[in-house]
Amino acid sequence: MELAPFKTGASTLLAFSTIFSIASCTSKSEQNGSAGTFKIIGKVANTSDFSDVTVQITSVQSGLTSKTLILTAAEERPNSSGELLIGVEIGCYNMSVIKPGFRSRGFENVCVNDSTPEYDLGQIGLSVERRFVMTASLDKYVFMAGGYNSDSMYSTVDVLDVTTGKMDVANLSKRRARGVGVAVGNKAIFAGGEACESEGYSSCAISSIVDIFDISSKTWSATSLSTARLDLAAGVTSDGYAVFAGGSTATGASNVVDIFNSNTGAWSTATLPAARFGMSAIAVGTKIFFAGGSGPDSSGVTKTTRIDVFEPSTGIWTVENLSVARRYFPTVKVGTKLLFAGGQLDCWPCSASGVVDIYDISNGSWSTATLSTPRELLVGASDGVIAVFAGGEANGSQGTDKVDIYDSSTDTWSTSVLSQARTNIAVAVNGNKAYFVGGNLDSQGFSNVIDVFDFASKSFVSSSF
Repeated sequence: MELAPFKTGASTLLAFSTIFSIASCTSKSEQNGSAGTFKIIGKVANTSDFSDVTVQITSVQSGLTSKTLILTAAEERPNSSGELLIGVEIGCYNMSVIKPGFRSRGFENVCVNDSTPEYDLGQIGLSVERRFVMTASLDKYVFMAGGYNSDSMYSTVDVLDVTTGKMDVANLSKRRARGVGVAVGNKAIFAGGEACESEGYSSCAISSIVDIFDISSKTWSATSLSTARLDLAAGVTSDGYAVFAGGSTATGASNVVDIFNSNTGAWSTATLPAARFGMSAIAVGTKIFFAGGSGPDSSGVTKTTRIDVFEPSTGIWTVENLSVARRYFPTVKVGTKLLFAGGQLDCWPCSASGVVDIYDISNGSWSTATLSTPRELLVGASDGVIAVFAGGEANGSQGTDKVDIYDSSTDTWSTSVLSQARTNIAVAVNGNKAYFVGGNLDSQGFSNVIDVFDFASKSFVSSSF
């Protein structure tokens, strides 16, 4: 397992293991001593992989044999269909399956009779369920950093190897959420947000921390933004600039822009023409579009239609405008078009927009489309041809599983659904797949689910090993 790349300081970070224990119901009709079989199924990167799996089967009936299998012997390997068959005596058991780096589901009533019950080892997932995760995609890895739930803020960085489906775990320098992550050059960068000194929420403040992972040296380092802020926006240009703009400070919206030049390693600053937070950002060549958001005026906080377009290599700003003022929405690029989808309108209570503003960068023209369901706090992803807009809040408070898909090659829209209705999701694109990470589940708490969307098939695919 590739643990070494994700060391923090001098401590080697261990890959997490998940164990599901299934308490079974004892059936008097079971006849002890007869032969039965468990079938366990699973996939990694479309091939059977039961390496590193330990299966513990403990009898809950007298006269049955308990066993522990470490899958090394030939007779304990999967068959040609990717199934692992485990012979046991007919009866009921507690069963635990341990696979480093994978989340497993729990099942009830693990009893074997004349049939062969099947158990799927489960999907990849976050090590801790949480929302407001910061993501970055670098090389073959998706980094999912920080976030929080009702218990605490987290420094956890779940690192997914998309070629194997295995997870390692690292840590940020502080417990942190509501910042932003990007990848530029050979670095994954996680900037700003709210940080806590300890477990819980008694020692938290808006943060200027920037944690940086260098994939070439396999090391972490830390620096600071020029101004502490959360809910900032960021983009990466084709000529190697990572730009972190706006955000919310302890005193209101910020107009600060921090710029990292990956070619020289130098940081510099600029000024956002209109201070605001909750913007959406998208890079197009050497420019970055910072769209919408909220900024202060004499009456309080006002949403804007403004799009500030910045070229960091020249320091030049230009302006465009959305058709509707809003904040907390995604922007993606497909072909020559930028799609600004949904967002938050008036508050409180908040209402959501279904408008998709479409800007054609080839001729400067604007048009609009409409999401299947108006919503705010949704996320977007693209492979350059297909755009996907997933989750978010509808009607001001209700999380949704709605997914809108736009195919720029045919100029058509379709829909799908997430595995869970949720909002405050994070997203990262690696190769031909998008990874929709965590979030919160209305009254049911928080999610550790990672939904995987395949751009080639325009559908969600299994993320189980």
